[in-house]
Amino acid sequence: MANKFSRKYIFGLLAQALKQGLTPNKLAITCALGMVIGIFPIMGASTMICFGLSIIFRLNIPVMQLANYIVIGLQVICIVPFIEFGSYLFGLRAISYTGDQLVELFQNDFWKLVKDAGYALSGGVGAWFIVALPLFLALYFSFLFLFTRCRMTNSSQSVDPSL
Repeated sequence: MANKFSRKYIFGLLAQALKQGLTPNKLAITCALGMVIGIFPIMGASTMICFGLSIIFRLNIPVMQLANYIVIGLQVICIVPFIEFGSYLFGLRAISYTGDQLVELFQNDFWKLVKDAGYALSGGVGAWFIVALPLFLALYFSFLFLFTRCRMTNSSQSVDPSL
């Protein structure tokens, strides 16, 4: 059995989804949406958002969660740039506390820390919304091309030309 994080295993799952009647269009939407939501700048929220959207739009839940989890490293990397971009775009004050200041705020003025972090995260979410649509479209058309080509390759291999 292949390693669950290997390229062969992941492509095998996607090929299996195509064979189970999932159209290339629906699979492309599922993967693109899962990846775009996967870089949402609030840790832990992307899993629930993907699950909810999968149910609402009747998308394949395991494939969407797989796409979501594939980009989790990118999510961690993108949190700070999204927050900084959002602070710049919306004119929010950037959070620039040292470690000692964070500890002091946590102990003495917890609600100020929550308020500042909330503003920063809301700016990050706003920046994510700006990036999300163009990224979704780019991923969608890339996946649609890939899955359509994969489906055509699989269907041509299953037909025996000698018959």
